[in-house]
Amino acid sequence: MHLILSVATKLGVSLDERDVVSVERVGMTRCTDSKNSERPHPLVVRLARRVHRNQLLAAAHMRRSITTAGMGFSSHERRLYVNERLTRFNLQIFHRVRRDSLNANWKYVWTRDGKIYARKGHEAGYRLRIETDI
Repeated sequence: MHLILSVATKLGVSLDERDVVSVERVGMTRCTDSKNSERPHPLVVRLARRVHRNQLLAAAHMRRSITTAGMGFSSHERRLYVNERLTRFNLQIFHRVRRDSLNANWKYVWTRDGKIYARKGHEAGYRLRIETDI
């Protein structure tokens, strides 16, 4: 809980403990380049209101290069990433679109509200729903 509130404060979003419904670590431990160092499991946070979620995502988007510096952690400075949690199906599509974006001439690929969008240039974004949309 303290970690989430610290990240929110660093992003400039005011959150209270009542705004956080649940926090849990998910997935496998991921190794870094050095053999002895492991990165912690990703955190999944459920917030009480969608407004707070949107504020956190927007603030994280504006401050993409934030790090753990000045947050009081004993480990060395690391970058913080804040992303939407997608369903397994949407996550697979998102990874495929990102991987194949150069071949498909997609210039921008992003998610919003659990949906995947892409666009080739200055035109409006196109929503990708299934693999054949790629």
